[in-house]
Amino acid sequence: MGYNFTGITIDKNFEKDPSKVIKFLGLPLLFEQEIDFESGSGYKDGEYFDIFFSDKGTSIYTYEPIEMEPEQSQDCSVLSYVVSETSMVFFMALDKNGKRIREVIEHEGEISDNIGEPLEVEKNHHLMDSIIKQKEIMFGYNFYQMPAEFIGYRYKLAKVTKEDIYRAPFYDSNSLASNPGRMSLNVLQWINMNFGTVFKMTLFLVAAALLMLKIHWLFVIIFLGSLLYNFWYWFGVYNKFKAGDVNPGKVISINPDRVAVATNMSKFGGYYPIIRIINTKLPKFEKEVGMFIPTVALYNDNPHDYPFWAEFHPVPISHGTTDKGILKARFETFTKDDFNKLNKYLSEINAVDEGTYRVEKETSGWKNYPDVEVGSISNMKAPEKKSGD
Repeated sequence: MGYNFTGITIDKNFEKDPSKVIKFLGLPLLFEQEIDFESGSGYKDGEYFDIFFSDKGTSIYTYEPIEMEPEQSQDCSVLSYVVSETSMVFFMALDKNGKRIREVIEHEGEISDNIGEPLEVEKNHHLMDSIIKQKEIMFGYNFYQMPAEFIGYRYKLAKVTKEDIYRAPFYDSNSLASNPGRMSLNVLQWINMNFGTVFKMTLFLVAAALLMLKIHWLFVIIFLGSLLYNFWYWFGVYNKFKAGDVNPGKVISINPDRVAVATNMSKFGGYYPIIRIINTKLPKFEKEVGMFIPTVALYNDNPHDYPFWAEFHPVPISHGTTDKGILKARFETFTKDDFNKLNKYLSEINAVDEGTYRVEKETSGWKNYPDVEVGSISNMKAPEKKSGD
């Protein structure tokens, strides 16, 4: 049968921290077990990602071909590849400094998609051997000579279970957060931190009910609309804490309280970074300019099939819980890189006003969408129609 494997090799080792690799991939992965190299680099009977670290790089063997976006190679080189001696298909793509420098496909000896200059390892070599040699350069070990004691980490692509769906109604399983909240909502704390909004909604609902009962039954339309709005509001808040994405925020202003939160708006593994500044209300223990705090958010999709979300709505986790243990546990999911990136983005935008700001516009996926703004679905520009459409 020959060799059959597919995956990604990166010429940095992420401090041998699988959580940093998961963030880099932008995929919802759940740890399964440690695994030896022979098992991890071979056939997979499930949606597995087997991650191996060396002192030089990271090698990830996947259950199906995963081609990375060139923008993800800002500070590293990324090799995506497929080796299938069974079907005689071989694929190699190399990204470096945010650009694709080489891509080639070979099928039964025929070359196609021959993009970029051939790599040094391709000279006088079959494409499969070129892939093996390039992996060795980036990872530091030869595929055929891996130490027997080499151990990696097996992760499985997360799926939403029936229990998850029960806990998070109206939740889209295709948008599973990479760092999900999995928190219970403290309703009284939410009301305390968002009293104005909740009071207005409740008052309007009560007024609509009185109009319906005391004035005319036709006010039932307004009552039902208000009831539906309240229902949708509370399920949205509930879902945010159960299934929303946890990100670090930084307090940048007090009175008014403003928090900056950075995230990657990509839907499919690309890189579309933004920073969102929100007006909010902070509890006393978080009222300190420069303090990092945990936040949780939901994303709204766009109507134009862009590869990124249209809206990002974070809130401090302290809005939904008073449990310091939960706040500490969520905070400990962040890395030093997360804080450094947030500080970097704040320096780039040099702003304190509420809004959504795209960052790294020249080096990330945004360079392909220079005129498309995010932050509001209603203001999002539709793609220009090509001539003949």
